[in-house]
Amino acid sequence: MDLVKTPCIISHLTRKLSVLDFLQNKPVIEPKPDLVKGIREALLRHLSAVLGHDDVAAHFMLLHLLSK
Repeated sequence: MDLVKTPCIISHLTRKLSVLDFLQNKPVIEPKPDLVKGIREALLRHLSAVLGHDDVAAHFMLLHLLSK
């Protein structure tokens, strides 16, 4: 009997941010592109591990989190 690997999606709680959440803080200096790339890769590795090593689900989850 062949076992089929099915992706699992984990739900999480979110809170909608208001415009004031962004305006109250001082502007942040933009990080260097190589630093951003390293952070993105680390997030994708972590999400992939949490989602059962499903890279596609990790990419979609990261895009979903960034879109919120």
